[in-house]
Amino acid sequence: MKDIPVAVVGSGMSGSAVAAELARGGVPAVVLEAGPDSGRSHVAAKPDSAGLADPGVDADFEPFFASASGPHYDRRCGLRRRVGGRSLYWRGICLPIEPYALADWPAAVRERLGEPDGTGLYGQVGEELERWTGRALLTPLDERESALLDTVRGRGYGDATVTPRAVRVLGDDPRGESLWEAYSPVGGVPAAFVRDRWPVQDLVPAPDGTVEVRATGGAESIRARAVVLCAGTVHNARLLTRAGRRAGVAVPDTFAVVDHLVRGWVAAVPGDGPVDASVLAVRDAGARSNVMVETTGTNGARLLDVWAMGEQRPTSASQFGFDEEGRAHYTAGHSADDREVLGHQRELLRALADALGVAGGADLAAAEDWLDFDTAVARAQRSPGRAVPYGCPLGSLDHEACSLPLGGPVVEGTGRVRDLGPVYVAGPSVFPRAGAANPSLTTLALSRYVVENVLREL
Repeated sequence: MKDIPVAVVGSGMSGSAVAAELARGGVPAVVLEAGPDSGRSHVAAKPDSAGLADPGVDADFEPFFASASGPHYDRRCGLRRRVGGRSLYWRGICLPIEPYALADWPAAVRERLGEPDGTGLYGQVGEELERWTGRALLTPLDERESALLDTVRGRGYGDATVTPRAVRVLGDDPRGESLWEAYSPVGGVPAAFVRDRWPVQDLVPAPDGTVEVRATGGAESIRARAVVLCAGTVHNARLLTRAGRRAGVAVPDTFAVVDHLVRGWVAAVPGDGPVDASVLAVRDAGARSNVMVETTGTNGARLLDVWAMGEQRPTSASQFGFDEEGRAHYTAGHSADDREVLGHQRELLRALADALGVAGGADLAAAEDWLDFDTAVARAQRSPGRAVPYGCPLGSLDHEACSLPLGGPVVEGTGRVRDLGPVYVAGPSVFPRAGAANPSLTTLALSRYVVENVLREL
């Protein structure tokens, strides 16, 4: 059995960020990844990126729930089990969690996160992302994004900004498809840290204050002075449930889970060729939603894609748990609070359709037929200039969060698991509330916070 200072379980956004921060601090670690090392480049940097991003054709994809038939958290919802994980698939959107949601976080965490343009962890991560991109994140990517921003501002949305994205444009491939890449912390993880194809099955606290980490099948194990769980919201809870039951530590029977609430519309508009421009048009605290206006190209057509992303708060309407054999079960649906947010989104989307001169805005306020995105695109292409509504089922954003909240019954405000030895958790699973923002910026910042607390214990 090998002894190491820190074992990091999972190599996605949070796991790679934790490992990279440990490497910067000169602390040896091992990153235990269940899947293979399938390459470290972002999926959008490759031709046919849309196909490569499809879970249905990804050999490294594993659904959360084996029997999930939908509409929420269906077979398309799960983990990219490979070195780098979802950090190689995200769009690079970098928004901090809104103050109304952070108000429910522990005060010490809020203070350490700070402001995006300040000296706290948000500020540190923002500086690193800007060094990587070579530009300020609120600078338009190109003249097409500048033009879209001018249009949105000129239609009554004077507070609009470009959507801050940690991306680098690589150009267009021979077929005219835009190629780009988003930042991934896996680039800062030394190759010697990573053990791929090493699925973790058990955590066993030892009397000497270390933790034994066992691989599936029991063929191999590692002893660590600290463990940081970054295996994703569902698998983090599975590992803690199994370890807690074995150690006689109380664990919940069920865990809350949230995703973001998304409604949008798409319209075919004049123009052709590849376009990738995104504007943050609305930040509405009352609606707990942000609204993006984007232009994209597909099948030779120009599309206007306007979508609202809102906060789902933890409730009994969406939760999961595990039976004695470790098999997961779940319920998922919209609570009354969710429906209120979705109602606000209808009005925001209608107003933007009217402002942008797209037909069909009045229909959005009363829309009941929220199509999937691909169906909406097909309909929009048959009726140019008309907004066609679409919606995203819970789980399809890959933003699941809030199952093991900081300061809650399972995880302390430092990220340390209660009563289970030196085991920590990082990533969206420890968000007390998720807000309306994409979770990645906060995931990167919070990983540094958890590492600070791990190093104090070491």
